[in-house]
Amino acid sequence: MTSQEKRVLRELPLVLCPQEIIGVVDHNGSGKTMILQLLARLMYPKQDETVFAEVQWDDVGFLIDKPHFVERLSGFDNIESAGSTVEEIQELMAMFGLDPHCCRPVKTYTKDKLQRLGLVQAFIDQPKLLLLHEPMETLTANSREVVKTLLEQARHYGTSAVIVSHNVSDIADVCDRIYHLNDQDPAVTISYHHA
Repeated sequence: MTSQEKRVLRELPLVLCPQEIIGVVDHNGSGKTMILQLLARLMYPKQDETVFAEVQWDDVGFLIDKPHFVERLSGFDNIESAGSTVEEIQELMAMFGLDPHCCRPVKTYTKDKLQRLGLVQAFIDQPKLLLLHEPMETLTANSREVVKTLLEQARHYGTSAVIVSHNVSDIADVCDRIYHLNDQDPAVTISYHHA
């Protein structure tokens, strides 16, 4: 994988099994976000390689970098526009302390509130694959516990997940495996330890 002809990532031997949650950890700028972008098909490797060929786009829930919404719509209206059921949206929003009846546009939301709404969007409709970028960032202790509970529930329903973070303590207790990216001359390699 190259970015402006600079090698950023070398081969990533990540194998994700059904119902498995893996973490990718290292400092900012090490390539974690790029891994999620590749997996979500928001960018493609320079060489002709297959990334999660068997996963259908509508089976993926993701929170990559900053959540993006239609700013003039409410949180509920943003999530509902994706075609989810009213009951599921209301339940997930309530779990994250968001009022589904609030009519305020998301452009007025705080960073924390946007992060929680992004997580609602990622978990909606029980996706088969979750791709989460810094899911615990800006969250209160209560919201962090909600994320952990939802990850365990999703695993029970057959969902797998890839979570990237710069803080291993944020994700260690929900991951089956954690990969540490290491900067090495100039490509990024991965070392592994069992969580």
